[in-house]
Amino acid sequence: MLPVPGQLKLPDGQLLSAEVVTGDKPVSARNQTVYPRSLVTGIIEVRNRKNGDRFRTKSGYAKKLKEYLIDKKLPQAERDKLLLVCDGSDVLWLIGEQAAGWKADRAFQEWLLFTLTEGGQ
Repeated sequence: MLPVPGQLKLPDGQLLSAEVVTGDKPVSARNQTVYPRSLVTGIIEVRNRKNGDRFRTKSGYAKKLKEYLIDKKLPQAERDKLLLVCDGSDVLWLIGEQAAGWKADRAFQEWLLFTLTEGGQ
């Protein structure tokens, strides 16, 4: 489980932090992603993929994570090692790879900002 706000040390020694920011959508870097806080309905956890996981592309289209990774031609061995930030079966971030999209059908004022730091610095 990843507390918000809070930090979680990953198995490879990296540090994943989560915080709430308000206002306009923050600009994120390669080691960061943002997600609308109001769209998160459960407990945020960091884990490997599971059957039934869903990923929403940048265009807002939802598909099975397995299909998304196959379409991206990510080898099986790499898929099995990916760490995910999830809200239930909804994937918010393929850590270090791709962030989930969402439908921009309303203005959001609170954001979850996830940051990955090398070596736990």
